[in-house]
Amino acid sequence: MSIQIDDMVFRKARYQTDTGLNGGAKGRELVVPGARHNLFPRVTRAEREAGVIRHRKQFFVNENPESETAWGVVLFLEHPSMGEDSFAIALGTQQETQQQLLGRGPAWMGVGRLAAPLTGGETAVHLVMEEADTVFENGGLLHLSNRFQVQQPVHDAVRPGDTVLLEQGLWRSVDPLHAGGEVQHPYGLYLGAETVLTVTPGSREEWLRIAHRLHQDEVLAQGDGVSHAPALATLVHTADGLCTVEGKTPVLTAVCGGQSRSVTVNAAGQCSGYCTAGLLQVETGVWTVPVSWITPPDAGTAVTVTYRERAYRKAGNVVTVLLEEQVGGTYGTANTVGAGCLEVEALRALADGWLVSSSGGAYDHAGHPPALPHDGVEEDRWTLTFTSSTSFLCTGLQEGDVGAGSVASPFSPINPNAGAPYFVLDPAGFSGLFAAGDTITFSTHPAAVPIWMRQTVPAGASEASHNLTVLGWYCE
Repeated sequence: MSIQIDDMVFRKARYQTDTGLNGGAKGRELVVPGARHNLFPRVTRAEREAGVIRHRKQFFVNENPESETAWGVVLFLEHPSMGEDSFAIALGTQQETQQQLLGRGPAWMGVGRLAAPLTGGETAVHLVMEEADTVFENGGLLHLSNRFQVQQPVHDAVRPGDTVLLEQGLWRSVDPLHAGGEVQHPYGLYLGAETVLTVTPGSREEWLRIAHRLHQDEVLAQGDGVSHAPALATLVHTADGLCTVEGKTPVLTAVCGGQSRSVTVNAAGQCSGYCTAGLLQVETGVWTVPVSWITPPDAGTAVTVTYRERAYRKAGNVVTVLLEEQVGGTYGTANTVGAGCLEVEALRALADGWLVSSSGGAYDHAGHPPALPHDGVEEDRWTLTFTSSTSFLCTGLQEGDVGAGSVASPFSPINPNAGAPYFVLDPAGFSGLFAAGDTITFSTHPAAVPIWMRQTVPAGASEASHNLTVLGWYCE
């Protein structure tokens, strides 16, 4: 059995508020496609007048009944908002709150309209963006699509977000055909401003790999075995600034005391790791404060840096995205958009972090991994506490007490919100002799991608702002 479209759903985070506690772990409430104000609340008149930035967290969940893996998952904004508001998305963590999100400064991905036509073969795409701080990740994906029809005749009763059908040259509202399916012409999704998302025989979309622009082992200085903070050269490849996406920021390496040591530069240019100081200007590659290593780099050894030059250029609100590969098709500016993507290689439930505290007992999690039903697994850290040589109690840090079990039979505590087990432990995995007070701990992670969405309503926005956004997805 393969992954079916009905297996993939969006669920809200447990907390939907406008406070720092907003977000958190995956909840059970579905985000219903096409339902108005189902994730973001209605924008009030006061919020339009003053302006507001609002965040909401949802999870893209693989609930395949056979717990099969969804491969090559890609998520992206389908189209810019047709109102005066705008949207961006960012990858979250399973239990992250809004306060934690804003504290780390995520990489926001946006969507823009094509600024210059494409005829195929180009290695750069020009987009008019709505959000000034959105990024295109080095080595990431650009989703390019012209699955839209513009200047369409629409019945007066049609509202943004309606499923529509083209009848006698006029788009009219109809009941949704499929909660998560493609919108095949003559059906469509009305986006507002006489624009319809619809897939026609002439529609195209492609996912293009963004340029890596990786520069490895560039020499910044030579150690002398004395100076903790040798003078560092300016980075060479900085005409477009540096990539500041988490996990792809600059990393310095030096040999200190005969051991290879590293320092990581974050998005703000601040250094951490084997150092006590260091600050880099990420737009220019100039060192405001040289890195001060905990012990001096060894004499005659090089201090090097590996970094990525930013894969896009900005000129006002026009962004040029540099590509690793060529555009495959022809696209016009009237109905084409490009978006940065969130990527997940494999979407499946996982268990890890096993720790057995026992002098005589063991659990073979490699040979007998727990079964992880996709519709029951939650993000949690579980502890089995033995009450005898064969019996135990199980508690989760988040879920609390989930019952008692025995090494002689499968243990499958039921998630009451899902009607399926959180996990199932195979009795064949237990071996040896446990004693009262022994523990086994492990973590489970759901088959869910945590997605933060940000809505920006500028001050003075008109009532035409209707906070409609369409989040697209694809998997192999």
